[in-house]
Amino acid sequence: GEGINRSIVTDAQGEYRFDGLDFGTYNVAVQFEPGWAPSTAFGGLSKQVFLFSGNDTLTGQNFGARLISDAGEIRGVKFSDDNSNGVRDPGEPGLTGELIYIDVNQNGQFDPSNDIATGTGPNGEYAFTFVAPGVYDVRDRPEDGLVSTFPAGGVHPVTIAANQIVTGVDFGNAPPGTISGVKWRDDNG
Repeated sequence: GEGINRSIVTDAQGEYRFDGLDFGTYNVAVQFEPGWAPSTAFGGLSKQVFLFSGNDTLTGQNFGARLISDAGEIRGVKFSDDNSNGVRDPGEPGLTGELIYIDVNQNGQFDPSNDIATGTGPNGEYAFTFVAPGVYDVRDRPEDGLVSTFPAGGVHPVTIAANQIVTGVDFGNAPPGTISGVKWRDDNG
């Protein structure tokens, strides 16, 4: 199963099936449409399964979904912290096309098969909509050699109540610092 990446849309009964698989380990993942979330009965966004032979059949690899009627939102901006002070100062631009994610498994790393991600827009804005009430770790992934300057530790713990919109979940990034100098032979020193 290494290197195989397939996707399929469920049928009208919510069923899916991947055929023609060799033996090996597979990660089966689900994506929910806006307004839906994993249910507690069959929670999670992915499962690791193993086929023992090419004609092995695994059934019951189910994912439960529930409609979120009391969904909230998380909103913020990712900006270029040009002076690395951890504050968005006047004139510091938003960063476009940057990854912001909800760290579902709270491991501090972006896991495409597990975490919920979005990108920043033209002025660095982003939003997660249809977020179920709960507590979430929201992180950014600094790109192009940038480092996180805000928040401390690069994570915002966010609590969402029913129908709540949380704003100001912002991220600052800056280029890493540099120390330089010259070493010379000091004959009279």
